[in-house]
Amino acid sequence: MGALFALAVADFRDRVRRPAFGMTLLATLVFAYLAAPPAEAGYALMQVGDFRGTYNSAYVGTLLAVMTGGWLAVAGFYVVKNTVSRDEQTGVGQILAATPLTSRTYLFGKFLSNFLVLASMAGVVAVMAVVTLWVRGEASSLDLVALWTPFLLFPVSLITLVAGAAVLFEAVPRLRGGFGNLVWGVAASMLTIASQVLMRFAPGLGFDPLGLTAVSDAMRQDVQAQHPGAEDVYLVIGLVTRSEQPERFTWTSGLDIDAGLLLQPLVLITLGLAFALVPALWFARFDTARRRPAAAPVGPVDGAASVAAGADAPAAGAGAGARGAGAPGAGAPGAGAPAADAGGGPGPDADRHPESVRAMTPAQRGWPFGRLVIGELRVLLSRTPRVWTIGVLGLIVAGAVVPLLAATTILLAVAWLWPVLILSRVGTQQCEHELTPIVASTPAPLRRLLAEWTTALLVTVVVGIGPLIRLLSIGDNAGAAAWMGGAVFIPTLALALGSLSRSPRTFQAVYLLLWIVVFTGERHLDFMGVQRVDGVPAGPAPVVVLGVAAVLELTVLVVQYLRHVRR
Repeated sequence: MGALFALAVADFRDRVRRPAFGMTLLATLVFAYLAAPPAEAGYALMQVGDFRGTYNSAYVGTLLAVMTGGWLAVAGFYVVKNTVSRDEQTGVGQILAATPLTSRTYLFGKFLSNFLVLASMAGVVAVMAVVTLWVRGEASSLDLVALWTPFLLFPVSLITLVAGAAVLFEAVPRLRGGFGNLVWGVAASMLTIASQVLMRFAPGLGFDPLGLTAVSDAMRQDVQAQHPGAEDVYLVIGLVTRSEQPERFTWTSGLDIDAGLLLQPLVLITLGLAFALVPALWFARFDTARRRPAAAPVGPVDGAASVAAGADAPAAGAGAGARGAGAPGAGAPGAGAPAADAGGGPGPDADRHPESVRAMTPAQRGWPFGRLVIGELRVLLSRTPRVWTIGVLGLIVAGAVVPLLAATTILLAVAWLWPVLILSRVGTQQCEHELTPIVASTPAPLRRLLAEWTTALLVTVVVGIGPLIRLLSIGDNAGAAAWMGGAVFIPTLALALGSLSRSPRTFQAVYLLLWIVVFTGERHLDFMGVQRVDGVPAGPAPVVVLGVAAVLELTVLVVQYLRHVRR
């Protein structure tokens, strides 16, 4: 038990120091603040029919608990899903493989660490609920039991499920990378949508993973008692815009905590524990002896025909270098051979004969920014599977043959989602491959950053070119302008989130959440141009989208410049 908790606490301390944790915590606090808007605001994230509850302890606590649970179910997964992979990349896993620590203990320690990270975020929101209650000023008293009880019922079960699912996804090879991140994002979002649909159309089914049916039933009683004749009184979760302030009701009854309400969280907690422990059946705990041995490279090695069991044979180049070091005349540059003869730079007499020093790579004139863009494009697409390229070609062809409405809505939305895994690497590859000191020492860092953004823009434009051709062919200038706003905003968001957090998971989480919200019908956040009313794009004006993109780009440039100056 001591080793278990030591592992969990050490891993927790390591991750709370990283930028991704800070950014997610800040986003969680902003999200919690916006979830309980002031009375004069033109939106709400939770209503009961056309009514909004007075901000008392029970209502604010339930509101923030439900919204925090849904938020961490999606965004929290991307924060904690890296602990096993990081141990493998840094070599810590190989050290742990030599200890008596069992696979089950290791995986459960990672599960506890994931739970602590997510629980700390939920705990900060629970404390912020007190501040929210005081700032809004609609309650005459503070009831901490009513305020904090919903946090024990809703977020705790969800973050337990997320903590276990993160361990499971890292233990399954096909779900370890970006594909697994997308799978979980879609699954968590669909779970939230399904819970709302079941609450509205099948409340008696008994399946209430998020507890929304219990909240809706409890609030409906007070709404109908205080506003007789009210119709369609059901809980509404999501962005609800309005032109006038809704009528209020006072939620006095609170949640009816019975066995049915407690059963659903217990099911999620049990499922999360199972997710964390099941991988122990096949997880090798970084033990290389349990892997299939790779064929050792064959090459001439002086003084040895084989190596000891378990050790890797030196490569042919290493053997040649070893001979060259002892025999300068063997052809390889050794200790006695002048470096200039081997093509590696000026020889040892360069200091005494400066005239013998010459540039090995003569300066060339040309367009450096263009070559930089081509280089960034080759790096960005270097690990792209063939199926992705086939999918891009399919999207372009489909844009010319599918019906116009489908091409400008569904197909365009799919096109904007297709490059999410590639764009998530924008701004993160230097840190991912530990090249930040080398890249930072190069001249014109801002030019390189602009080249990286241009590369992401080219990828986005090519993927979505099919619907654009259709829009231009029919003279839909408004649709083309909305398309242009999305084509600029998406790579800019990728660069901003990648550069600031230095993690590809941040963009995967934020963008996927935005994409799902827009695709499911939220017109006021439609940066993609896929929501239409009477054939006209219904989202914000393209000028607004481009303005937000310009602010993000400027922020990235300023942060990058300050980082460069500080070094």
